[in-house]
Amino acid sequence: MDAKKVCKSCFEEMDSRAKKCPHCHEFQAGCMASAGKAFMLLAIVFFAFAAWQLVSLAFRKPPIPLPIEEPLTRSDYKGQVEVVEPRLAFRETGSCPQILVYCTAINTGKHGVRNLQYSAEFIDANGVMFDIDTDNQYATTVDANSSLPVKISFSRDFAKERYKDVKISVTHVEVIREY
Repeated sequence: MDAKKVCKSCFEEMDSRAKKCPHCHEFQAGCMASAGKAFMLLAIVFFAFAAWQLVSLAFRKPPIPLPIEEPLTRSDYKGQVEVVEPRLAFRETGSCPQILVYCTAINTGKHGVRNLQYSAEFIDANGVMFDIDTDNQYATTVDANSSLPVKISFSRDFAKERYKDVKISVTHVEVIREY
């Protein structure tokens, strides 16, 4: 025969092994006491960890700050990358004829550059600019104080006989900084 006990909340009789009253659904003292102990242990561990973090923060050496530099603007790299010796070539590709410009990008700056974007001014036989185009960025990298051969393609809007010369300028670069 199972032993019985009385619920401390509703005073109904229940099995002595029950941790929760089947009538009023209240936990009995023994169960709550063990839950309370677990909660207290968890709270002690949490506060001990927080105290350890505060103490270690107080004795931690401050990080060495990186040198603060202002962001580079167009004027900072203007003249750093120069395009020399542009040569024109033509490619017929179905409905979209193209102009190819072979040239050399020279980086005379102290930082490398990447993702160059170019602008082209096309000149006719009379020396008059008749077309201008800005190309998408090229994912190329030109190290500091070095040069790189470059091929840039533009869509052609006029007869190829009209294109006699081209002036290429750099309109955008991303400067690579090393710390």
